[in-house]
Amino acid sequence: MVKCSMCKHEMLFSQSCTVPYVKIGKKWYKRNTSYFDSSDLSPEEIKKELKELGDELFHCHDCGIENKEGNVHHFGCDVEKCPKCKDQFAFCKCKKEIFANKEGMEKEKRKLEKKDDK
Repeated sequence: MVKCSMCKHEMLFSQSCTVPYVKIGKKWYKRNTSYFDSSDLSPEEIKKELKELGDELFHCHDCGIENKEGNVHHFGCDVEKCPKCKDQFAFCKCKKEIFANKEGMEKEKRKLEKKDDK
């Protein structure tokens, strides 16, 4: 099984990546949770897809997360959009420096504040 390099969970069996923040340049961003495989389908198209695909529609074709608002794709997924440039996150040119959960992000911010105070 393949594990996410960020959250270390099995990619095809977890609901969401648990590392929702990324530092790009000097700014922290919440990773994009609004884009998922079926987001551009109309309600009629979703009903049709459900009949044909069933449960598969509700999981990302690439990383396996549950397709719903608020879930974060696993690192390297080709579906996730960059929170800064909106291109594919895995392949965009934005310099991704640090990935963190909320506590990790706050800790990194405090470190930077201490450096600035010196």
